[in-house]
Amino acid sequence: MENTALIPFPPRSVDDDEEENPQIIQNKNDSRSSNNREIVFTQPQPTHDFHFIYQRNQRPSDNFLMLTIIQLALWSVIGVMALFCIIPALYFAVKARNAEMNGDIIRMYSKRQLALIFNFFGFFVGFINIILNINLLMSIFGY
Repeated sequence: MENTALIPFPPRSVDDDEEENPQIIQNKNDSRSSNNREIVFTQPQPTHDFHFIYQRNQRPSDNFLMLTIIQLALWSVIGVMALFCIIPALYFAVKARNAEMNGDIIRMYSKRQLALIFNFFGFFVGFINIILNINLLMSIFGY
């Protein structure tokens, strides 16, 4: 969602204001004058009050939970070193799913990103573990 300020159309430049009303320049620093005009542009700030209404058949999004479960099954058989990254990824994926069900979208996105980061590092560490296991087996059997 893009934050936009309400600007009158067509936009007026600063020079147009000075030509229309010369008193604005004279009374710029005088706070008692009633001719002072202040234009304040505000933009809506993100809040934590997001709520989704789930239908009965609507399920929450995956939030990398399936990726985490697949990697957990794969790396628990092949290499144990990657589990130090996959178990926190599983924790954050479940937390992201719970935050989405509670309607807290900001917390869901942050936990989801952490789950993705831990999944990436778990894959990287597991791949290095496979290479080390192959290298170890080759050195044991003399290849």
